[in-house]
Amino acid sequence: MIGKTESEYLEKKGLPSDRFDQRKAHFNRMLETGEPIEWIEETFDSSKNRYFLRSFSPPTSMIDKDTYIIAYGLDITETIESKAALEELNLNLEKTVELKTNENLELNANLNEIEKFVAIGELTMGIAHDLNSPLAAILIGAKNVRETLEILFHGLIHDCSPEELEFACIHAMSGDLKSFQSSLKAMKERNQLQQLLQDEKGFSQEESLEIADGLLKARVGIDETEKINRVIESANQKKFLELMRHIYTIRQMVDTILDAANRSADVISDLRKFTKSAVHQSEETINIADSVNSVLRVLSTNLKGNIDVHIDVPNSHEIFGVPRDVFQIWSNVIKNALEALGEQGGDLWIRSVKEGDTIKIEFGNNGPDIPKEFLSKIFERFKSSKGGDNHGFGLNIVKRIADANGWDVNVVSENNSTVFMFTIKATHFL
Repeated sequence: MIGKTESEYLEKKGLPSDRFDQRKAHFNRMLETGEPIEWIEETFDSSKNRYFLRSFSPPTSMIDKDTYIIAYGLDITETIESKAALEELNLNLEKTVELKTNENLELNANLNEIEKFVAIGELTMGIAHDLNSPLAAILIGAKNVRETLEILFHGLIHDCSPEELEFACIHAMSGDLKSFQSSLKAMKERNQLQQLLQDEKGFSQEESLEIADGLLKARVGIDETEKINRVIESANQKKFLELMRHIYTIRQMVDTILDAANRSADVISDLRKFTKSAVHQSEETINIADSVNSVLRVLSTNLKGNIDVHIDVPNSHEIFGVPRDVFQIWSNVIKNALEALGEQGGDLWIRSVKEGDTIKIEFGNNGPDIPKEFLSKIFERFKSSKGGDNHGFGLNIVKRIADANGWDVNVVSENNSTVFMFTIKATHFL
């Protein structure tokens, strides 16, 4: 604009008046402030809009600021277009993120529903697993009671005197039922009874064996002298012993059915509480020997004659916990051992030892070793080395309940010996 009028400048630059006014305004502002000024100027050529970064600034050494200035124009069309493209990309990206976020929210909602169904499925499997043993005990126990009653009503009662019937009933109802008796212990007790009958009662080997076997099945112990003498004095020893055995069996089966029914009721009660609220079950002092014998009675139908059970649990050993939880742990570990022993049979041992303020409870068997690749996964759901109908749910229940109660549980399987060891805080020792 040096030496040129406004009209000459417009004519030379070919600028429209509005653009010239804009440049003049920026020019005057630069003169007034003495500061450089920049702005973006938009133009249009034959093909598209173009953008220029314009600037007016006085020279640092200028003497007459009305005469000398520095001005430039920089074509920034590509930069502006890139920025616009980036803004559009960001906008599209925001829309995409919003869309994907909504999709993820919907997917999470669907996953939550799926997890609910999975939880229901696991709960159902757990209920089925927990109900299986007690319901089987109820079914088999009821069947045994019916068969035993048929034997009694079809002649055995009539073959014995009213006094013998009364005596058999008193024997069955006297005190608590005897604890589970392993085949090895039963054989030892039968030998003792046979020796007693030969040495003190004068029976032959054959006669003493038959009577000893009858006494054992009727659950008459070697120290119950009065009952042994009552049987010997009977003129109908064989029928009398059968009567005592069958009536005792009815009492035993009825108690097993009641115990199993209570276990089933606990499972249903737990289900109701699960659907309503998380209600903690009350803890109490539990005698280990009593709880183990209770489980063995319920599982007695699973015990084959070729499996010897060895129990070495002092009556003084007690722990603190929920009885139902303890029953679930014992029953699942024992069932696992029985399944491992299978048809070939073997030994199942249960023992407890005191170590400081803890009790270590051991469940072992001499069945086949657990493959090493399964040992690290043995407590996971749906992991089982036995195949068939075994889904690995029982030992998962064992681990979850043990963890919830603060018990340590470990398993070792080598040299035909598999041992599950529980370390538990003891309540007290007598």
